Amino acid sequence: MERKLVPVGTLGKPHGIQGEVKFSLSLPDPEDWTPYRTAFFQGKGREKLIPISITGGRPGGKTWIVTVDGWTNPEQVSGYVPGTVYVERDSLPDLPEGSFYWFDLEGMEVITESNEPIGMVEEIIPTGSNDVCLIRSKTGEERLIPVLRETIRTVDVENKKMVVRLMEEFE
Repeated sequence: MERKLVPVGTLGKPHGIQGEVKFSLSLPDPEDWTPYRTAFFQGKGREKLIPISITGGRPGGKTWIVTVDGWTNPEQVSGYVPGTVYVERDSLPDLPEGSFYWFDLEGMEVITESNEPIGMVEEIIPTGSNDVCLIRSKTGEERLIPVLRETIRTVDVENKKMVVRLMEEFE
């Protein structure tokens, strides 16, 4: 059975002089990362995933400040980051009915409430207030849709389909 790895966040800039690093989570509950001491990391511009062990962490404003085993100084951290942290999908907790992980949205077909196709979810962009779905049509046109109850009407994770209400429809 092939293991399915999913992104749970990004390691960014070094923090302090002890080799700590800023960790931006893309999980609904910031506490969800703590059981994932064993993870995989892919730095920008690198093809291979490397196993890492997150040995500690604490809140640091909008991010977490974490310690990665073997990363002992900011110069060493700078040689790896920035990049994406992955964990095994089966290790994530089940979410309540109607909830989903951001990575579940990527690749979903997006249609309007009137069943008009818009495109596919290419990525979720964190903005600081509410996140935004980048939708790409078959012709390459991009559309940004805020992740709000008013705009994201239904999400069917099993069938990879999202129904949205476009902002023009509010006017």
